Amino acid sequence: MSKPVRIPFGEKLSIDDIQLKRIVPKDYEVIGSLQDSYDVVKSHASETIGALVVAGGVYFVFYIISYLISLVGILGTMGVGSLLTEANETLGTIVMVIGMVIIYAIAFTLMMVSQTLAMGYYLMCTMRVVRGQNVDLGKDYKLLKPFIKPLIVTSFVFTLAFMLGMLALIVGSYVVMLGCFFAQFLTIDKNISGIAALKASWRITEGHKLNLLGFFLVANLLNMVGMMACGLGLFITIPMTMVAVVTIYDSLVEPGNAYLYNATESQVFS
Repeated sequence: MSKPVRIPFGEKLSIDDIQLKRIVPKDYEVIGSLQDSYDVVKSHASETIGALVVAGGVYFVFYIISYLISLVGILGTMGVGSLLTEANETLGTIVMVIGMVIIYAIAFTLMMVSQTLAMGYYLMCTMRVVRGQNVDLGKDYKLLKPFIKPLIVTSFVFTLAFMLGMLALIVGSYVVMLGCFFAQFLTIDKNISGIAALKASWRITEGHKLNLLGFFLVANLLNMVGMMACGLGLFITIPMTMVAVVTIYDSLVEPGNAYLYNATESQVFS
């Protein structure tokens, strides 16, 4: 039987044409994954901590740009609105409200994009470390380029779904967060589109949401401990958390672009 044609970056493949769950199930433990992650971070400190520094630097640059745009936009909008208010109070108020909405929309978009780029880069580097692949902190950002669009779509849809969950019930928002958490992982690992990645994440987390909730509670406590040392401990605890998350992901998902021969057979190829 011939292998299927690999479609670049998988955007035309449905999640039914991709092997999502592991063919050979692999158990994981919440505490055990965190304990093992320390050894990984210790032996690959330059990659795991270095990637965090690079990702944080990118996010910081975008934050400064977003802040400056917001500051200039707000001052400009208020200035124009004040001038118009002297002639027509209603018109001045409308201009200021519309201006503020546009400014905050631009700032929000920039922050979402920066967060997506930083998270996507850090995730890619960590995934390569966990799987024993080489990491080049300078060049790996180029590998992220094909995934930027689907990652941004994933982030926006995930944020919208989370907000809708908040409107329904706080519990609903956490169910959405846990169900869609691996969407960015799948976007990069399986080369699928943002919407498909959200659906795939929901599928692979079925029956694991409570375990994932337990993991995130423990991980948050760990990062809180890391913050106690003037925040410097986060340079250890955040990489530990990310390595543990990738390890859990690899326990649930068939790693890599494991496309099915067809939608019904279980054979895969690497």
